[in-house]
Amino acid sequence: MVVLTVIIGVLWFAAAGRVPRQERAETVDLRVNINTASVAELELLPGVGPQLAARIVAYRTEHGALGGPADLDKVRGIGPKSMEALLPLVRFR
Repeated sequence: MVVLTVIIGVLWFAAAGRVPRQERAETVDLRVNINTASVAELELLPGVGPQLAARIVAYRTEHGALGGPADLDKVRGIGPKSMEALLPLVRFR
C-alpha cells in the first residue's frame, strides 16, 4: 500500500510537470575553461594535441585571457573545423 502511494505521488508530480525538490538535478557545466585549463586538460579536447595545447597556453600567457571565439581563432593551428568542434566544448569565463 505504501509503495503504491509513493508511485502515485511520483506520477502525479510528473504529470503536473513538477519534480519534488530532492529529485531535481543540478546543472553542471562540463565545458573546459580555455583560460584556466592546463596543457593536459586541453589535450582531452578533440583535435587538440600536445603542440596545439601548448600554443593555446602560450597565446594566453602572452596576450592574456581569451575573451571569446575571435581570440581562440588567432591561435596558430585553430581553423574553421577546429573552431566548430571546440566551441561547444569550451568556455571563456
